[in-house]
Amino acid sequence: MLVPLVRGQGSFRVQIEAALRGAVRSGHLPPTSVLPSSRVLARDLGVSRGVVVSAYEQLVAEGFLITRPGGRTVVTPRVRRVAWRLEADAPEPVRHDFKPGMPDLREFPHREWNRATRSVLLAAIDRDLGYGNARGSLPLRMRLAEYLGRVRAVDTAPDLVLICTGVTQALGLAVKALVAAGIRCVAIEDPAQPDVYRIVAAAGATAVPVCVDEHGVVVRALANTRARAVIVTPAHQFPRGGILSAERRQELVAWAHTCGGFIVEDDYDAEYRYDGPPVGAMQGPREESCFIRCPATGGSAGGPFSTGSCWVTGNSRSGKSKKGCAAH
Repeated sequence: MLVPLVRGQGSFRVQIEAALRGAVRSGHLPPTSVLPSSRVLARDLGVSRGVVVSAYEQLVAEGFLITRPGGRTVVTPRVRRVAWRLEADAPEPVRHDFKPGMPDLREFPHREWNRATRSVLLAAIDRDLGYGNARGSLPLRMRLAEYLGRVRAVDTAPDLVLICTGVTQALGLAVKALVAAGIRCVAIEDPAQPDVYRIVAAAGATAVPVCVDEHGVVVRALANTRARAVIVTPAHQFPRGGILSAERRQELVAWAHTCGGFIVEDDYDAEYRYDGPPVGAMQGPREESCFIRCPATGGSAGGPFSTGSCWVTGNSRSGKSKKGCAAH
């Protein structure tokens, strides 16, 4: 019986177990096949009998082998060959990829990212490597709050920022917070990203579609629903691509004040602009507390680099009640 053993590649017992286990799974050792006795296999492989006995016992415990009267060791009758179909991890190359939601990953700044990561890890103390605050690293939340104020004209503070794994988690947390506050009907732009409907439903709320036009979500249609919260993409409506007009923004804020509702601002693609600087956030410098921002930064890094920040708005200088939630 051919069981290749290589010195320095783990113990002989483990190698024998792996070889026999693989032979059973692949069908090279069919069900009810009789294996050599431990003495014979040990002699053929040039190992002690105890090594083979231990390997047989482990495979019996795992259900690959059984011991029959007379000392024979056979492959378990019910073990079937499993045919694995491995799919390529990378998709087939295409000339033009129009799939939305993914930037040109060839432009990712690998060197800069590696340099920043290395700098942070070298400066980290032992405490920084633990679980830390559930809301996220305080220095990171401080930087995000400063960035949002400088680039997005958002009035927030580090204690209102929550670090998330991405917009999916951020939206889910935002809707769960709304449900906990008694708001179970959430309006969604129509058309919208299909995942948003699933996120709202998973959080325990009912999604209500509201039509959009070239100026963004139609607030008059929104006012005719039972919704007290709405998820909008004011910087880049998905999938139509429009920007929420200034007049429509004012109408939306007035709607929120009238019904005591919340505006969940999905900052989708706000920073991916080619004709000018990023569009300012809806909350801006207003002394409002009706905004929930998802996401607050980035949003399209993708893959293992995708992160998010969720913040609860309310004017940090006004002292007003800080309700809501936002994410990036």
